[in-house]
Amino acid sequence: MMMAVNALREAAPNGNAFIIYRCKWDSQNHPCNLWIEGSRKAVGKHLNTKHGVSTTDKNNMRCLWDSCTDTVRGENMARHVMSRVHLDAKVQCLGCDGQYARGDSYQRHAESSQSCYIAGSRPLPGQSGQTVPSNAEFLLDPPSQ
Repeated sequence: MMMAVNALREAAPNGNAFIIYRCKWDSQNHPCNLWIEGSRKAVGKHLNTKHGVSTTDKNNMRCLWDSCTDTVRGENMARHVMSRVHLDAKVQCLGCDGQYARGDSYQRHAESSQSCYIAGSRPLPGQSGQTVPSNAEFLLDPPSQ
């Protein structure tokens, strides 16, 4: 498994474990298969830098994740990929153990409950996600020569 050093540092800035997924963006019958950190921000950055998906584009485009046939605004593509449609990533409230499909859904919940707001949340991996400890050095790219 290879993952960029900067991506690893972004994924686990406080030494926490993090979740990774294989990218299944498939252009011309050739899936990407790079490992990406399982956050909307990281997925959006990967889709933009590796696949040219503009995360600010209001125009519709076809999702090329695996065999998806959905049409989604470029600005919503990362959210679409993170959703139950593809990665099925969730957020769990540590106060009540409730599960939420997106971070903004959890935020609305936490704002209505002081104990849940204080307790915080954690990401839950979808079916294809892998939880990796932050000290997993085998993920680091080899140094450039």
